[in-house]
Amino acid sequence: MTEAVLSVDKLSAFYGKLCAVRDASFEIGKGETVCVIGPNGAGKTSLLKALSGTLSKTTGVVRYRGQVAAGLSPEARVRRGLIHVPEGRQVFASMTVEENIELGAYARRVGNLSGEIESALRLFPRLMERRKQLAGTLSGGEQQMLAMARAVIGHPQLLMLDEPSMGVAPIMVAEIYKQVQALREQGVTILLVEQNARIALGNSDRALVIASGEIRHQARSSELLKDGAVAGLVFGH
Repeated sequence: MTEAVLSVDKLSAFYGKLCAVRDASFEIGKGETVCVIGPNGAGKTSLLKALSGTLSKTTGVVRYRGQVAAGLSPEARVRRGLIHVPEGRQVFASMTVEENIELGAYARRVGNLSGEIESALRLFPRLMERRKQLAGTLSGGEQQMLAMARAVIGHPQLLMLDEPSMGVAPIMVAEIYKQVQALREQGVTILLVEQNARIALGNSDRALVIASGEIRHQARSSELLKDGAVAGLVFGH
């Protein structure tokens, strides 16, 4: 594996006394795309929240770019390029597409962003046509694109995408994953959570299979579809 951007050792995460993730250990190398797949309620979203710092009750050790993440607030993690696009998109409905994208750079505290906004819009041509439109009037797929464009302007070193295909029409899912592939080709390191395992495996280098809060299997994505031993965990049969 190349230099590790993220190293996770025995990470557990809790909601009160409920353990949502238990003793997760894995690494992600620079430029890799790793997907997390498993049944509903397996702990996939909780894992991303623990890594981004938005779920703070955790044990174990997370190192991001060589630094122990326990001392970093969620905002500090964003400033260092650990950027989380959460499930449900969470765009600002009463702001325009452009204004939403600009907010993605707030933690960097930079000045003129016009050039970077244009670059983010070019990544998603459908948004270019809607740049002055209120985000709340976009379709679900367009809002997902907007959430990703907002993340890209933050200069992610590790981009965490949670369920980008959820509630999105198939034609828009194809467009979203076209841009995921473009980010991969640019060398962005990606941690991808997807309920649709076939899409996830087709757009990643390696996979983590999680069930009941525990990582049960790790493998190359290209090999996992052939592995009958984990088919039940991944596809429910």
